[in-house]
Amino acid sequence: MSDLELERSLLELADTCRVDELGEFTSLLAQRYARLLSVTGAAVLLTDAAGRIEVQAAFPEQLAVLPHQAVAHGAGPAVECCRTAIPVTVPDVRLVTR
Repeated sequence: MSDLELERSLLELADTCRVDELGEFTSLLAQRYARLLSVTGAAVLLTDAAGRIEVQAAFPEQLAVLPHQAVAHGAGPAVECCRTAIPVTVPDVRLVTR
């Protein structure tokens, strides 16, 4: 499956999600992405029409503080990814300059 096909599939899936299921859906999405990509953690961030970023879910829960801090400071891999729509890989988040 190509990246574009995966993206379209996920968007279609998200379009079928009811608002009252959004938290459960995004939590499952973060969990599955972390496993699919064989990474330590993943987060789901959404932007509104004004471009404001909001953290919807993170996996595992212990790492949830990282995307929240990034959004609060307006910088970091998660924020960069949301702004550019380009995947950002951080081999070791402990080595990222603050």
